[in-house]
Amino acid sequence: MASLIQADQIKLRLKKSLSGDPNAGAETIIVLSAKLEELFASGYERDDIYGLVIPLLMQGKVRLDLDNRFERLEMEDQSQRFQRSNAIQVFEEYLQAYHPAQPVAAQPTAVRVAMPKVPVARA
Repeated sequence: MASLIQADQIKLRLKKSLSGDPNAGAETIIVLSAKLEELFASGYERDDIYGLVIPLLMQGKVRLDLDNRFERLEMEDQSQRFQRSNAIQVFEEYLQAYHPAQPVAAQPTAVRVAMPKVPVARA
């Protein structure tokens, strides 16, 4: 599959505000890959970040509600918005470049839990 725009080429307008004062905080320009690194460094899981990034890339903006503030992320160039499959590809390419999968030995193993069938008493 041909490469799309990379995460380090997508510029975002970021506005951070304190709760109760939406006018507080300055708007800054960052690249998507820097915001993704910040989220990974803060302890967010891939699935959580996926749930934020895909709507951002498709709709062009997203709001993150955090403990005592919120962040509004908006793509600087709205013409860079993607269809869902392309948004997923951009995120997957970022993951392959910056967060490759763990080696097989380090991955957790799946555990199968079998529940015995319990007869249902009929009245």
